[in-house]
Amino acid sequence: MAGHPDLEAEQAYIDRAYACLEATRLAASRMTSMVEVGRGGTEQARFERDVIWDTMLQRLSQLQLGDASLIFGRIDGHISVANSAALKVAGIDLNTKAPSGGQIDRDANGEATGILRESAVALVGAKIPRPTPSQVRQAMELALADAAQWGLTSVQSQMLDNREWEDFLVCEDLEREGKLTTRVNM
Repeated sequence: MAGHPDLEAEQAYIDRAYACLEATRLAASRMTSMVEVGRGGTEQARFERDVIWDTMLQRLSQLQLGDASLIFGRIDGHISVANSAALKVAGIDLNTKAPSGGQIDRDANGEATGILRESAVALVGAKIPRPTPSQVRQAMELALADAAQWGLTSVQSQMLDNREWEDFLVCEDLEREGKLTTRVNM
């Protein structure tokens, strides 16, 4: 199935980024299994944990995705990992206090590691530009094609930024055009 050249190029770019992320995840998994990664432990274990997190965050920055601010959130939205560019854009530094109900994980020197918990996730999330309706549509078309490839007939959309109505309108347009090939529960 031939697609739009720009979409194919963008998909190749995303595939490369995911391959780099997977390699980084595997490396992190190997390294974190060697040391204690909890909040307690010995001074040496805490130091090793901090080095591992710093190394992983720097590797994320080296994915050759430009100087883009990167943030990766856990599916439930409670924890995210941001690279140094995203922390800088959000103004998170040595002196930034965590918001009520949130936590900014820090290394032994007090610098933010990039791990943001609960309400601290919003410090970076508030700085992320919202996608345009055409970007949402493009992403949905790619997701629908991917879902069809895997035989999915229904998906759940977990919107964490109260964009449900705008995304619903995009789904409605796709349905009107006969292009909504998967049931989307919002």
